[in-house]
This record gives sequence, structure tokens and C-alpha cells, in this order.
Amino acid sequence: MKKMTLLELNKNYSFHDSALETITYDKGKKTISMRIDFCTFEQPWFNENSPDVVPISLVFNGVKEYSGITGKFKCYSMLEEEMLGEKTIVFYVMDDMAENPSTEGFYEIQITADSVEFTVLDPTGKEYL
Repeated sequence: MKKMTLLELNKNYSFHDSALETITYDKGKKTISMRIDFCTFEQPWFNENSPDVVPISLVFNGVKEYSGITGKFKCYSMLEEEMLGEKTIVFYVMDDMAENPSTEGFYEIQITADSVEFTVLDPTGKEYL
């Protein structure tokens, strides 16, 4: 598990083409948990021995604001992400199963938080590294 700021997350990782599996928002604990099938081939450190996709968990701590979707998803692709200031990240996602993808199925997930924990998971969902 690597704990970092949202700026560090945005600087060090690209979520393009990764698959969003779940989002859970716990208002009481002020956390947002995301489960993602993370595309490693989009990363600058990718090499031919790396797997193309690994399951990861992102846990945002000290959540101040959240807008977007929650739940479990079958085919949601992450298109891109951007920072709005130092503590707000926006993920743009698309429902690949939308009947008319040119006009529906696009979502914006905006999170303002103090920090994020990035964890690589094994196939059973337990921390790998």
C-alpha cells in the first residue's frame, strides 16, 4: 500500500482504459473506496514482463466532497482524470454497455480528499505487495 496526495496519484498513474469495478462512499468514516482493474500498459514504468492489467484498490481518506456514482459496475471504462486544485481529482468514466454511447453513459466522479491509498491486490482481493 502506498499512501500519497491526490496530486501524486495524478502525477504518477494514468487510469486511461482501466475498468471501474466498484465505488463505495462511507460518509461516517469520510472515505471512498474504489476497486479498479488497472491497466499497467498505460504506465511509464510498464515493461514486457508486466501483466497488462492488475486489480487495485484506491481508498480516499479525509473526504470533504464527493459527487458521482456508487455501486458495482459491469463495463465501465475510465477515460481520463484531471486535477482541480491540489485536493480534488475528477475521473471521467463511460458505461461501455450504454445503448447509445454517443449521448448517454458518461459520468464524472469528483473527489476532494486529504490523501489516497493505492494498493495492488491479488486475485482474491487481498493486498498483494
